[in-house]
Amino acid sequence: MQTETIYKLRSFGSHLSNACHEQACNGIFMFIGYCFLLLLQLLVQLKLPFNLRINIWYYRALELIFGATKYTTAIDICSRRN
Repeated sequence: MQTETIYKLRSFGSHLSNACHEQACNGIFMFIGYCFLLLLQLLVQLKLPFNLRINIWYYRALELIFGATKYTTAIDICSRRN
């Protein structure tokens, strides 16, 4: 997969309304984020559909990864900094 494509996908949803924003999480969330990056690379290589409204760098809720379009920040525990 081309690096340019990853950067475009990562920045696509960053500042749209109702899109998850990239947040730093630690521990298991970083591991899950890495696994998601590998999953995204596989989906792109196989030309399978996936949800572009998700930032790919850190953890995202599975509902969002697999296409949920109506959601609140309650789905994503890393979506707000309080």
